[in-house]
Amino acid sequence: MTSSPLSVLHRATRIITYGFLLIVIVAIILVSSIFTILPPLLPNQLSAFATSAGENGKIAFSSTRDVNNQEIYVMNDDGSDVTRLTNNAARDSDPSWSPDGEKIAFQTTRDGDNEIFVMNAADGSDVTRLTNNLASDEFPRWSPDGEKITFQSNRDGNFEIYIMNAADGGNPTRLTNNAAKDFESRWSTDGEKIAFISTRDGNFEIYIMNAADGSGQTNITNHPAADYDPDFASGAATQPPEEDTTPPVITVPGDLTEEATGPNGAEVSFEVSAMDEVDGPTDVECDHNSGETFPIGETVVTCSAEDLVGNAAEESFTITVQDTTAPDVEITEASDRRNGRAIADGSTTNMRYIEITFQATDVVGIDGTECSLDGQPFTSCTSPVVYDRLTRSTHEFTVTSTDAAGNTGEDGFTWNVNNPSATAPGRQ
Repeated sequence: MTSSPLSVLHRATRIITYGFLLIVIVAIILVSSIFTILPPLLPNQLSAFATSAGENGKIAFSSTRDVNNQEIYVMNDDGSDVTRLTNNAARDSDPSWSPDGEKIAFQTTRDGDNEIFVMNAADGSDVTRLTNNLASDEFPRWSPDGEKITFQSNRDGNFEIYIMNAADGGNPTRLTNNAAKDFESRWSTDGEKIAFISTRDGNFEIYIMNAADGSGQTNITNHPAADYDPDFASGAATQPPEEDTTPPVITVPGDLTEEATGPNGAEVSFEVSAMDEVDGPTDVECDHNSGETFPIGETVVTCSAEDLVGNAAEESFTITVQDTTAPDVEITEASDRRNGRAIADGSTTNMRYIEITFQATDVVGIDGTECSLDGQPFTSCTSPVVYDRLTRSTHEFTVTSTDAAGNTGEDGFTWNVNNPSATAPGRQ
């Protein structure tokens, strides 16, 4: 039976239609198979991940170049000298440099789920596990001082930001706590703030909080669009530290002068301090202590300070203890030697005999005492002094005391003897 041209056309159309449908079905099956065998990726996970150069000038990155799962590599910043650091059947990803460039923290599934590990950046040795639980611990990030690491974990139900000790993973502390997802933490260069992504406002927003305790959480984008990947600009805190060659600055008082308060000198108090531009306030040691007794004369006080890297400084000042105070000399009594009758200063008496009592005091000490009657040369004397056979006339007695510094104090006494028979000068 001969087919008509129209029937042949219908059969050809059906064959083309069925063939096209078959191709579509096969394509769908292949695509589904591919996505089924690929590892599930969270929003922050990429098939290859690179992190900026550490202090040693290297770049760390994750790649599937050698195997079907991600491993961690390092290379120079020109792409040369590529070195593989991890080598196992698990997925090792998301490398993060320590500030000194010596270590790399990363996440790995080698124990069944994502955990945070750390290793030597040079060769991948000394692999240390920092987290250990059935949850997913991811996205490690070092603090600028290298002491802490932040990470995201769903150990408490959903993803939150945590912080732990970088050395051993100790003291893990939850910084965020809400029903939304908080993830991708980034440190500020001074280590004071942490930026992160949160879905707590219904979409992806960038928040910031205090690194110390997670306080002060604030939405800083607040936009209906999705905001991702916060990162702080590099600053001085992330640069290699400059060598500290500057010693502390010591502040000492100017030269001090104090009056002696006793034979041993005087107690002198002073204040000294030191400030280092790197370490801040620094301890100062002096070869004499504030508040101690300094002898009469000059004493040089030398103070020294040293910063944490051994830069030393020294400053000196002079303490002078002086004695400028004259002895206190006082004639306490004058009386007739024979009958003990008191004779007042400036009075007149018929008696030719007199006994004069005096005293001299000084905070440092008396070096010598001298007496003179009627302008005669001073001679050494002690209290009391006695004069007799005095002439009829006005008489003047002077007593002086001198201390070791040469300060002199004196007192005088004048009286009139009204006795015609007195002709000889007084005697001591």
